[in-house]
Amino acid sequence: MITNRLSMQNYDDSYLLYLLQQGNKTAESIIIERYTKLVVYFSGIYYIPGNDSDDVIQEGLIGLLEAARNYNNKKNVSFNSFASLCISRKIISAIRSATSF
Repeated sequence: MITNRLSMQNYDDSYLLYLLQQGNKTAESIIIERYTKLVVYFSGIYYIPGNDSDDVIQEGLIGLLEAARNYNNKKNVSFNSFASLCISRKIISAIRSATSF
C-alpha cells in the first residue's frame, strides 16, 4: 500500500478515498486537510448553544470522516457535494441534541 505522503498529495480525491476506505491513514489525513475549509465554512453557519466554535468544527470533522468512509463514486455525486451534505447533517444533529430537553 502506498504510504509516501508527498507522492499521495498529488492523487485525486477518488483514489485517496479508495485508499482511505482500505484503511490508509495517510490518505485520510490528506482528505481531512483538503476539506477542512469546507468544515470551517459550515461551522460558521451553525451554532451549538452552550458550546464554542471548536465543538461545531469537531462535529463537522466527524461528518467529513463519515462521508469519506461511506462515499460511493458509482452514485454519480461528487464527493464535495456528498461531504457537504454529511457535514451539515452532522452539525444539525448535534444542534438538535444540544437543544432538546
